Amino acid sequence: MNRIFVAAAALLIYGFTPLNGMAASIMPRPQATDPFITFVEGWWEQEHREQEARERYWHLPRQQLDRYNHLQAEQNRRAAQRRKFDDDDNRARQEQRRLLGFDR
Repeated sequence: MNRIFVAAAALLIYGFTPLNGMAASIMPRPQATDPFITFVEGWWEQEHREQEARERYWHLPRQQLDRYNHLQAEQNRRAAQRRKFDDDDNRARQEQRRLLGFDR
């Protein structure tokens, strides 16, 4: 009986908890001490509109939500493509240095 009461109370408490944080990243924010991670803020953070943007995002009609997500996916794809180009350029520079004997 106690288990049912505790479970019901927990559901009641969590049922009234706002879901605003759901749009936030699940991953922990990278630490500045890690030299291999560069944290780049999105436009929500750059304009200091995190809370307002989350609220508006979750209230978009389905068609606009799909369009927003499509635009974000395109941005993510282009960002990955830029990273690949940067990696390719870095490898080419390293190869050039190696060919000229500067890697020693």
